[in-house]
Amino acid sequence: MVRSDQPVNLVGAFEAAVVTRGTDGRVTESVRRLVQQAEAVTRFVDSPIASFVLFAGGRAAEAASLGVECSSLADLASKVRHTVGHGLRAASS
Repeated sequence: MVRSDQPVNLVGAFEAAVVTRGTDGRVTESVRRLVQQAEAVTRFVDSPIASFVLFAGGRAAEAASLGVECSSLADLASKVRHTVGHGLRAASS
């Protein structure tokens, strides 16, 4: 998440250990918890300027509510660079 107000910590999603359920493994449950934590935390702060997700193995669809899907680490870096650069230019105007 790219924010202009304050940092947001989503670590609360993993205060309890993520256990394997059936054949889903830990990833599905981890993504579910991360989405729930983001929804809970963002009720108390302004919306982020932008938010991006990068997941291996086709898990981005499960985290779609967290932000715009990036196709690679380079794509993520480019989108963050563009977003931050745009914000800095706007702030200096």
